[in-house]
Amino acid sequence: MIKRIISFLTFGALTFTTTLNSQFDQVSVGPLYNVHTFYSLGEGALNSVENSAWDIAFSSQGVQDAGIFVNESAALAGQEQVEIYIPQTGIYDDVFEVDTESWTRLYNSEVDWQNGAFNSIKDEIDVFDYGWGQYNPSTNTVEGNQVYLIKLRDGSWKKMFVENLFFDWNFKYADLDGQNEVFASVSKAEHIENVLAYFSFSTGETVDVEPTSWDLLVTRYNTYTEDGNGNFEDYVVTGLLSGLDVQVAEKDDVDPDQISHTDILAEEYKSELDVIGFDWKTVDFNTSLFTIDDDRVFFVKNAEDNVCKLQLIDFEGASTGIMTIKKECSIIASTEIVGLYELQLYPNPTTDYIHMLTDFQEETSVNLRLVDMNGRAWININKNVDSGFNQTKLRLRNIPNGNYHFVIQTKNGVKSQPIIIVN
Repeated sequence: MIKRIISFLTFGALTFTTTLNSQFDQVSVGPLYNVHTFYSLGEGALNSVENSAWDIAFSSQGVQDAGIFVNESAALAGQEQVEIYIPQTGIYDDVFEVDTESWTRLYNSEVDWQNGAFNSIKDEIDVFDYGWGQYNPSTNTVEGNQVYLIKLRDGSWKKMFVENLFFDWNFKYADLDGQNEVFASVSKAEHIENVLAYFSFSTGETVDVEPTSWDLLVTRYNTYTEDGNGNFEDYVVTGLLSGLDVQVAEKDDVDPDQISHTDILAEEYKSELDVIGFDWKTVDFNTSLFTIDDDRVFFVKNAEDNVCKLQLIDFEGASTGIMTIKKECSIIASTEIVGLYELQLYPNPTTDYIHMLTDFQEETSVNLRLVDMNGRAWININKNVDSGFNQTKLRLRNIPNGNYHFVIQTKNGVKSQPIIIVN
């Protein structure tokens, strides 16, 4: 495997373009890794969030989602992780003395956004078991049955019990001796546009953390890996986790400049959160220098079926927390659309209008997008198209000259065609 030792090079601008199809994004987890950052394929780095902004988070998507996560992000020095434990025995009303030697610490799994640390003790065979509680089909409610012991960043402890989930998360927490008890509720409906609803014990309220739309989370998290001395243990790493409905294909031992999305098979795309993960880099614990894999490339497909080729090319470590991503986003995942007999776009090149001619087998609901080389959608509309031949005229307003992809998507597939705009 070809590797190179990175230099601690700092670029002056956050995003810059070298060719029409390639650009470099810089994303930071901050000096000493003090923040985590949300990243969009189309827009680059979005908002960064202080690690201490939240402690636990609740899944806020479908009715059946009942995941609870712990915030494993923590700065390299001067900041503790939030830690979640379960005792060998005991219920919420008991008085607890700190005994981490006998308690079991729980971690997020980095598999999906439906199962967090609180779910990790569930019986995988029992479809009604969510770890922290059991689903009651007669009431459509998940009812809590497990006490959790939580060490906060300041070293204080709380015990927590999730009472139930029925549209709202209802839970209570207190000091280990039962003092300072708080009853809290988090509404799924109020956070439905986010993957998770984030909660802070210090404020007793939810926290606005996520942007509305994002594809990757650049953060620190726990994973079971080699610690640099030949031992395997749960270790805090810095890496990239996939967003909701994002899929990633990884290719190793390749020339990233020569490989194309056409070389990737559909089954190579994986939905696990840590396909990119942390191991595209290796740290020398003696020198604190990072080695980056030169022959590894990722293809990231988001919920809109936009595909970007990503290569991690630089990581500056704890001094700045900046990593540099080489990105090509002129790729649109394209399949055959069942029931579409013909698709024509004209004129091409065009100036003011795009005329779309389609021939569908039956009346169909379609999504139409005009996407630039960075994955940004300049047109994004939904409409119904009759069966047979149809002509649609789309006006191009304030769209810069350049190369674009016109994307038509139905429930039966996605098709794209290149379009050039000249004014």
